[in-house]
Amino acid sequence: MQLDLFAHSADVSLRNEVVTALCAHDADAMRDATDRLRADFPDDGHLERFEHLLAELSALSQPKQSAPAIARQAERIEIRLLPSLIKMIGADAAQRWTEAVYGALARSPFKQTFSRSLATAHPAGLFLRAGELSLARAAVAEIPSWRRIPEPLAWMTEIALRERAPDEYWPLVAELAWIAPALLAALLPRAAPATALRLYQEFRLAVDSENEDQETAWFPAWLLVEHPDLLQSLRSAQAHDSPPARSAALLIDLLIGERQGPTPAMLDKRRQLRELAPAIFERYMARR
Repeated sequence: MQLDLFAHSADVSLRNEVVTALCAHDADAMRDATDRLRADFPDDGHLERFEHLLAELSALSQPKQSAPAIARQAERIEIRLLPSLIKMIGADAAQRWTEAVYGALARSPFKQTFSRSLATAHPAGLFLRAGELSLARAAVAEIPSWRRIPEPLAWMTEIALRERAPDEYWPLVAELAWIAPALLAALLPRAAPATALRLYQEFRLAVDSENEDQETAWFPAWLLVEHPDLLQSLRSAQAHDSPPARSAALLIDLLIGERQGPTPAMLDKRRQLRELAPAIFERYMARR
């Protein structure tokens, strides 16, 4: 395949052979084409980058027999390989290239149980990076108590976001906000559908806080006040013992109980909300 990367000449043909082999993940063919380019054009300005990418491609072809080895390879792809790959073949092609690599890593014959210290080596995250969402979902589901662990919860949240499944992703977004707000703050701009991202950006503008993690933890409570139409989705979130989560639970009870009028129980919940989260309580009352 002739690539439109270089002008047409003898050195061009060799460069294109190198890139074609790279795109095909063929380390042997890439090594052969690189050697011929070096022999015929030793001063070629692309040789250094070709040799770097060849070394990375060759390392990828080595079998991975342990979780630490897979974790190191995943890190190497992101830090050492991807930037050069983007410069060589463009962002879209580089994305497709690395997806194939992550898929191969996820299918490594080495089997492992989930460990937070080696989360980047788990098949669930690797399948997610490979864009294989159904396999990623199945791998997350096999992790015991995944909904209480930041990384697998973030993976499942991303899967639901990328599958555009709001009834599934809103409760997961809430739980991730309470358990690992930094992961959610990083995830939403990257994977959220336009509607969910708009609501998060609206929240960020409305809430004045220098601590982004602390701020993001209050996103579900803010949603219940400002967008009560999400009540049915958010009420299925699993409970969490933190002020932001308890505030959201109180708001759910208040929104449901409003249909019955100001009973003593509802007045007590308002008192609890006022003591627990004064700013959220003020927002809630301002809309009554």
